[in-house]
Amino acid sequence: MKRYFQILLILSRMALKLFAQFRANTVGIMFSTSIWSFLVLSTIYLTTRQVRMVFGYTPGELLALGATQVVFLGIFHTFVSKNIEKIPEYVNQGFLDSILLKPVDSQFLVSFTHLNFPALFRMVIGIYALYHLASISSISINGIAGILGFSAALAFSLILIYSIWYMFATILIWFPQMDNIVEFLYHLNTASRYPVSFYQEFGLFLVIMFSPFSIALTVPLRLLTGKADIYEVSALIITSIVFFFVSRLFWLYALRSYTSASV
Repeated sequence: MKRYFQILLILSRMALKLFAQFRANTVGIMFSTSIWSFLVLSTIYLTTRQVRMVFGYTPGELLALGATQVVFLGIFHTFVSKNIEKIPEYVNQGFLDSILLKPVDSQFLVSFTHLNFPALFRMVIGIYALYHLASISSISINGIAGILGFSAALAFSLILIYSIWYMFATILIWFPQMDNIVEFLYHLNTASRYPVSFYQEFGLFLVIMFSPFSIALTVPLRLLTGKADIYEVSALIITSIVFFFVSRLFWLYALRSYTSASV
């Protein structure tokens, strides 16, 4: 574990150097991130401001859910999405061969080689939005316990969504021509903006398909506001652990079928 932590530190230093070298690109990413975050929150505000309750959530809570998604995606796009975007390239151009030959776990290298630190600016915007909603009494934060619970639940949420993304991307080992699958995953992440009760209105299929994305953010928010129960928290923890181990086993199984891009 210590060795992998040291490798992660080295990769982080490399990413920070790139962050400093390409300043114009960094400013551009921060600007686009700000616009995207504003559009997400303003859309939720404009569509809910005339109602008192939507699927059991007040407009303020739905705004907080949107802000939680902004926080989550800031972290997710920093550490995960850019790496999974590279998997089609690794498979199609043979770069996966060199990764498999290195004396480091292949899933670790595939998952953390490329870090996108400018995306953390999105997290800052989301945290500020949550703070602002609490300051104007749109939501009530459950003190230090709520903040700690929110942070811990968000960590499990990251594991859950990472595992789902990784399982989908692993399919590329068998079907490398499906290199647009990552674009589909970005659209799936949009599902996390709505509570599970929203999908219950559209039938069992959508509940099953989108509920992992939905609970990934609703549970942290409910812990932050002190409204979560043990069943919701347990569902998030168990689901994230199960999905992580399944994604791990699925990756190892898929590597048995990998014959290199040169074959």
